[in-house]
Amino acid sequence: MPKRYLPILAVLTLLHYAALQGQDFSGTWQGSLQQNGSPDVYTYTLQLSQNGDELYGESRSTTPDGSITARFETGGIVDEGLITLQEVQQLAPDPTDPKNRWCLKHIRLSPSVKNDTIWLTGTWTATGCQPGTISLAKALKEPDSTPREAMEKNKMPEGKWTGYLSQSDRDYGFFFAMEFYPDGSGTSQIISDTEGGNAYMDFQWQQNHDSGQITFSEQSIRSRSVPGWRWCLKTATLTPDSTRSAWTLAGPWEGYIPDAPSGPCAPGFLYLEKPKPEFSPQTTTATPLPYEQKTDRQVEVQRTLEVKSKQVKIKIWDNGIVDGDILTLFLNGEQIVKNYRVTRNKLTIPVTLDQPNNYIILHAINTGSISPNTVAVSVDDGTRDQVVILSSNLSTSGAIMVREFVVNGGGSRE
Repeated sequence: MPKRYLPILAVLTLLHYAALQGQDFSGTWQGSLQQNGSPDVYTYTLQLSQNGDELYGESRSTTPDGSITARFETGGIVDEGLITLQEVQQLAPDPTDPKNRWCLKHIRLSPSVKNDTIWLTGTWTATGCQPGTISLAKALKEPDSTPREAMEKNKMPEGKWTGYLSQSDRDYGFFFAMEFYPDGSGTSQIISDTEGGNAYMDFQWQQNHDSGQITFSEQSIRSRSVPGWRWCLKTATLTPDSTRSAWTLAGPWEGYIPDAPSGPCAPGFLYLEKPKPEFSPQTTTATPLPYEQKTDRQVEVQRTLEVKSKQVKIKIWDNGIVDGDILTLFLNGEQIVKNYRVTRNKLTIPVTLDQPNNYIILHAINTGSISPNTVAVSVDDGTRDQVVILSSNLSTSGAIMVREFVVNGGGSRE
């Protein structure tokens, strides 16, 4: 085993911070780990179980080139909002061979929540090894099915998916969309509300039909709104899942800036949705078609949300550079905000959701100095504040479909 691989171990955990305090942290989590002074980024998984405040499980670490995967027995505790973990022993490769020995690390992690993503960041130390940092992420949504079940229902990821991309060194997210083509190619779009503007990338993808996971790798930058802006080319393995109203793809990503001395980008987390046909605007009773006829703009549902109350608060604000975006906001075809210039201050609008499927539509009056019009929109039902990055231009309006979470008399979802 090459010496440069020795300092890395696999460790992953999850703490459902704030909204998910007291929840069971058991499950399979993914993330990344680096060593101080090294540009290498390792991919990690951890099968974790919890008993009271105790954590235990098996972690795996894969080298950047994918050639070596090491397995560890890992244990730890949750104490006052902090996670402490210790690798107990190396399970594979055979640690009796000195060339195969990896460092056993002591890890301390702190949680935070950004844009529907739980982040765990911290440091690790190990005897005889250079210390390093850890950055982990996990979507807040609970799974409704296994990856294989989700892909069996969805068949293939072909079509357009929209969502958000977050990055560990930033406190804001990016609008992100992907179009998967049957031949294994695709086009991705990233939109920043900062001076970077937006860009389109070409990527290649393939599906593991045993696990259902989708792996993609961006190959080149097709176009960018700001010439010379240095965008990351990203690689990720996305796990499919489903909610009642949408198919989902989610997972950590890593990347690099082409022809740049800085090398790797700070890693992050990617979450995408594709509405199920029965919840598309054309097949629901609360259709935004009157809006389309009135404005001559198409509607693109970019996220679907479930809330626990018909009484919610919608909040809008500029989560990047304030560049003069002006918008009108519609709820089920009715204007609730008109010609509003978005700022960093949150505008709050209390509303009542009176339809089974409710559509919040962002109508761009202009696109500011940085096209397109991109804002942060949150829907607060009193128990949870869900944040979405929504994007619109002068021909297509981004929308959020919101429906109330309903439990029937038998205790299951309707």
